[in-house]
Amino acid sequence: MVLREDAGTIIYRSCRQLFSCHDALQAELLALNEGLNLALQWSNLPIAVETDCLEASNLLKASDIDRSRSNKEFLYHILEEVIQAGATTITIADTVGSNLPVEYGKLIADIKANTHGIDNAIISTHCHNDLGLATANTLAGAYAGARQLEVTINGIGERAGNAALEEVVMALKCRPELLDGMYTGINTHHITMTSKMVQEYSGLHVQPHKAIVGANAFAHESGIHQDGMLKYKGTYEIISPDDIGLTRANDSGIVLGKLSGRHAVRSVLVELGYEISDNEFEDFFKRYKEVAEKKKVRINDKDIKALLSDEIFKPKLNPSVGSNNMPGGASGHVLGSLETAHGTSTSQQQ
Repeated sequence: MVLREDAGTIIYRSCRQLFSCHDALQAELLALNEGLNLALQWSNLPIAVETDCLEASNLLKASDIDRSRSNKEFLYHILEEVIQAGATTITIADTVGSNLPVEYGKLIADIKANTHGIDNAIISTHCHNDLGLATANTLAGAYAGARQLEVTINGIGERAGNAALEEVVMALKCRPELLDGMYTGINTHHITMTSKMVQEYSGLHVQPHKAIVGANAFAHESGIHQDGMLKYKGTYEIISPDDIGLTRANDSGIVLGKLSGRHAVRSVLVELGYEISDNEFEDFFKRYKEVAEKKKVRINDKDIKALLSDEIFKPKLNPSVGSNNMPGGASGHVLGSLETAHGTSTSQQQ
């Protein structure tokens, strides 16, 4: 099964022959139902589904193992032969992930310069991540002339994995001025959803600090970073979470911990609906730092509310308060307020 967009982006799987049959009409092209549904979600463009192998015969790919470590003259000769035999795509695999970007990019450039008939074929990258360079090598290959990039969602794959789709796509989207204006046509707003789907189906969960789709990718805990984010998000974010379909707990991506500063902590208090005086806040912040240092993990909203209710403020419930427009609660009404030992009334959603 071949999924083809009119714009030229092709999503496909390799074909295999049934039994010993050599008739292309009896060959199979396999694709998962989820893959078809995903492709339909990724684009608003019309998608043609073709099951006749003869109609897809112009998509013949030659893919060998470990081309990046092959003798170059021998490699050029092999590529010329497969192109002459009808291959329209040739894959240059860094199978063991040993190349540096400068090496892999030069390999692609050398192939373009020394392989007869190369203009009749598309060069495809296929990079493994053994040295953590799969994405960098893929981009180097694209810059050198490759026009098909073989990637996997979340970078899953053999050993250390392959080039991650989300990393390659967002790099091309963020830095087109350095990559000859190349683009993929992929709807990036589905990246987060797709990443989670793959994690669920495969059982392979990404590490929290994974680029683009990790839990920490758009979270800010350092006090300096949090202060910058509150002033201007572009200070520490080159990608908007909206671009990948990510909805986070708060607009600035702030997560509280032992490194958080006053600006960030106070902003979270305001988001939770608390307004306290400067003196009260200093008492609270001192206690917050003590707890955050002992806890060693992030401070959540429940921790904040517990700190506001501890011995520092000696709160007492004042049931006389009516309603206001503070967030929270099924009805949006405030059922009471906290009156601090300092005599300053502080409203809290119950």
